[in-house]
Amino acid sequence: MRVDTRYPLVRERHRRANLAALGDLLDAMAADIAARNDAGARVLLAKRWDAVLRDVLLSRNTSTASEIALLVAHALGADYDPAIMDAWLLRNAEIAASTINDKTREHLDATDDVDSVLTEMTTSRRASIALSIVTTAAGFASRDVATHSGASAKIWRVHSTNPRSSHARMRGETVPVGERFSNGLDWPGDFEGGADEVANCHCSLTILA
Repeated sequence: MRVDTRYPLVRERHRRANLAALGDLLDAMAADIAARNDAGARVLLAKRWDAVLRDVLLSRNTSTASEIALLVAHALGADYDPAIMDAWLLRNAEIAASTINDKTREHLDATDDVDSVLTEMTTSRRASIALSIVTTAAGFASRDVATHSGASAKIWRVHSTNPRSSHARMRGETVPVGERFSNGLDWPGDFEGGADEVANCHCSLTILA
């Protein structure tokens, strides 16, 4: 049995929900950064925003992962409790929030043009993050259900018409469920590969029962 875990309509719905949730948050962050910059603050992006972003990412990731996990479990004819993912989703949200905000801090430290950083943060980066966290949550959920259901293998699927070269090489690669792909990742969106491997990734898994 082959189970395609892409579920494009589900992923698109969650991507749009992510855009909405991130929009309010990133706008608030941008306003705070601008105010701190006008006041001559040394630190423009306060650490408190890491926890705020973590909570938003955790909520959105949990929603995405839970829905995808139940769809995959149903397709595999397996029982699965999405609560199994809670600890990983929390840890992932913490890492992702810190990584995202640290990148913003690097950009702010590297330029005097704060406005350009804020514009990028609330537009192109917002869109990239909205997609990336769907890929990460869906990929993890698919692999976790596959593991708990005793599935035999997983296949890396590439959907972008212009994938990065490292992902184009992964097209169709098949490995046992418990092993990593040749690029070192466990699933598309696995943060073990760092932001460069996760950003704007459209890839997914096919599970072999």
